[in-house]
Amino acid sequence: AFFENALLGKWVKDGKSSTYISNMLGRQVTPDDAFKLLSLDKAPDNLFASREYSSWLTYANVFKEENPGAPSKPLIDTLMAHYSDQKLARIIKAAQTNRLSKLRAAQFEKELFAKWVENGKTSTYISNTLGRQVTPDDAFNLLSLDRAADNIFTHSAYDTWLKYAKSFKEENPNVKTDPVIDTLMTNLGDHAVFELIKRAEKTPATEEKAAYIKNALLDEWVKTNKAPASVVNLLGTSSDDRNVLLSTYLEKIKSTPVFTAAD
Repeated sequence: AFFENALLGKWVKDGKSSTYISNMLGRQVTPDDAFKLLSLDKAPDNLFASREYSSWLTYANVFKEENPGAPSKPLIDTLMAHYSDQKLARIIKAAQTNRLSKLRAAQFEKELFAKWVENGKTSTYISNTLGRQVTPDDAFNLLSLDRAADNIFTHSAYDTWLKYAKSFKEENPNVKTDPVIDTLMTNLGDHAVFELIKRAEKTPATEEKAAYIKNALLDEWVKTNKAPASVVNLLGTSSDDRNVLLSTYLEKIKSTPVFTAAD
């Protein structure tokens, strides 16, 4: 077994294909098998800089191409299965200091962060594990939402971010955080948010999210005394829509404390 494992490890390092290795051994060697054969489960923190990791990554990609019907899992799932969260954080930190692995570290941190949030890890746990406080604004950029094109509401990362932002606010009541609408306006720009709302309203899957953001935006504009005509011009899409929008906005103005006090 020792000799076979050593030989397998050498073949993977030498770039032999999964088909070649399987034919030589008479059994299939999965990426998970190769991961252990290369002793990557015992790798140092600078994992991404190691030759073994590069060899394994190549093998995993070739295996997927040569065995399209075989079950496969994302890279992040493989790493999470073999390392503790603390080890994963150290791997990221080591990769961030290396010019050649910086981009890989950023992508890996993004995927790991999303997995942690999906798995119910608290914002406190995530911040402590990464060794820095990750605010909702940080999370927005970490998930690359500041570079999301078209309808951001269709991205699963947007839901991940909302979940994290809620967790952060609950766990850090004394830390000032921006409302969702402010984060969107800051990172995407005013015009992009206006267009986002108009596009998302036309899609059944995102119209509810669009309505929430639109309502928040109207509330902000009421506070800053934005002229109704400007509101209609910026967000209105059709004649009927403009009429409804104007009516909604005027009702919001009428319900403000200053306006009701004057009555």
